[in-house]
Amino acid sequence: MPTWPHLARLLRPLIGRVTEHRPLVHTVVALAGMPGAGKSTLATYLAAELKLRSVDLDEEIAAREGASVAEIFLRHGEGGFRDREVEELARLLDQTGRTPLVIALGGGTGVADRRSAELLRDRAMVIYLWCTPEHLLAALEGEHERSKRPLLAEGDMRERLEHLYGERHQGYLEMADLVLGPDLSWDELRARALAELRSWLGKAG
Repeated sequence: MPTWPHLARLLRPLIGRVTEHRPLVHTVVALAGMPGAGKSTLATYLAAELKLRSVDLDEEIAAREGASVAEIFLRHGEGGFRDREVEELARLLDQTGRTPLVIALGGGTGVADRRSAELLRDRAMVIYLWCTPEHLLAALEGEHERSKRPLLAEGDMRERLEHLYGERHQGYLEMADLVLGPDLSWDELRARALAELRSWLGKAG
């Protein structure tokens, strides 16, 4: 039996609340969560609404390497990909300066390799888009979507999602400043994220 429904009930009081208060030193927002949670879509929306710049971390890695994420995994393994992920995240965080930035993190960023979590600490507001495996299945059921995600490319999709969720959920919670989901509709999630960022960026100056 998958463990996530039990965890969801235990952790439901955290939904929509700031889980940790960190110094407001920057104007970087990082969206974390499982593959298919909508990080890239939300990053684009928030950037457009708030006149910010948005980037997709996986796309930045692929562009720098001249290869897709799946190809990088195939050539260098997950360890080689995580090394490149850490390097690219550090580059993005170092170049921002005073330019506000929304980063759509990869599904494993900060939870598959803790080096990324340390980079984000005190340098970004991290929002965890909490989405359960049941909700993710619909977003990832297409073969095209699956082929882009090496850790979900083989085996039963539901089992793979439940396994990854079990491994990563606590890590997402630990690095998050704000948790949104899992019962919010997409429109509610967008509205809440937008309101939180308007307030946060105003306080950050």
